[in-house]
Amino acid sequence: MARKPSSSSCTICEGSNLSSICASCVNYRLNEYSVLLRSLTNIRESLYSRLNDELAEKRKATHQSNWRVTQNEKIRKLKEHLTCSKRQLVEANAKVVEASNNLKLRFDSLDSAFATIKNHMGLLDKLNNDLIYSQCLAYMAITSERLHKQSMVIRQICRLFPMRRVVTFSYLTQHIQL
Repeated sequence: MARKPSSSSCTICEGSNLSSICASCVNYRLNEYSVLLRSLTNIRESLYSRLNDELAEKRKATHQSNWRVTQNEKIRKLKEHLTCSKRQLVEANAKVVEASNNLKLRFDSLDSAFATIKNHMGLLDKLNNDLIYSQCLAYMAITSERLHKQSMVIRQICRLFPMRRVVTFSYLTQHIQL
């Protein structure tokens, strides 16, 4: 393995095919390695930092993506719930409208029945009054006829059975001559 020639080596170290053996070359090389190691450490730290930043961004993006997915799922469920609620509301409104129409029909039929009953009651009151009046007239006619017949019967009874002495013409003529 051939060593890379460097300008910082002394002639002794450069002539031998071995690593540096003198203290100044060793120190120089150690210094060079230390600087190289520090720069590589800095590069590594910056790469770790960048990697951590990218991982944090990726975690954040994943978290946002997961949050978006959960929010979209919640929105989807809410939309389903909304459509279900709308459907139930439409069905309930249809039932309310149907019940309202049924009640309206019932109230209309009840109103017409009440109007008919009121009309019939008016007619019945009128007929009742007319009937009472005609019954009273009939009773009065019957009563007057009965009274007339009764008076006729009493007259006939009185003629047959007089209560006082009846003076006849022949009786008068007989008593006066005496």
